[in-house]
Amino acid sequence: ALERTAASPRRFVLVALDLGAMLFVEQDYEESRRIHYLALDKARELDDDQLLARVALTIFRSDPLGTAPGASELAATLVTDAHRRLVGPAPDGAEVGALARELAARFAEVARAGADDDALRFALWARHNAIWGPGTAAERVRITDELIALARRTGESSMDHIAVSFQWVALLELGDPRYLERYRELVELTERRGWPHATLMNLIDRTIILTLQGRFREAEDCLDGARDKFAH
Repeated sequence: ALERTAASPRRFVLVALDLGAMLFVEQDYEESRRIHYLALDKARELDDDQLLARVALTIFRSDPLGTAPGASELAATLVTDAHRRLVGPAPDGAEVGALARELAARFAEVARAGADDDALRFALWARHNAIWGPGTAAERVRITDELIALARRTGESSMDHIAVSFQWVALLELGDPRYLERYRELVELTERRGWPHATLMNLIDRTIILTLQGRFREAEDCLDGARDKFAH
């Protein structure tokens, strides 16, 4: 796909960001950074505020601990600059993670106003990932609600599955009994689609729920089943 976007610089940036993210998931960190830096160079040429924000949030997410020389400094610079463009100047002493959270929220607002489903998908996940942690479950439920609705409107079944998976966890954190209803919905989605990676996720999720219910023997059997079926 990247080779076919030479005549469309903006499309090149979007495809490069997706490719770089996939390479990161596959733990090919050096190639992931190379592709992301290609996207950064092209986005700088275009001087597009939203595109630069997207690049900044992607690079920040892909190397939050600065595992490559200079990576954390670059990510901080990109997020700060993108924040200035879309949100406003950063307060003195602002922490880059806080700027990334504000930037993602503003990006989502812009995407909604422009009816840009692709940008909204990216912005919602960026916000979700930026705030992920204790004390944010209520907002994560709202974000995943919007992601589920977006996925079903656009037919993105993979995003639907992942958003439902994240939502049951957030509901559980809130002590909301609907978590079990969402989990059962996740099981139905998995059985209907038959994706191996989703089956593994569901077995792990079921292990967590059984453990929380005090059904420890069943939880061990479930975890053993996941290991036997999917361990390489």
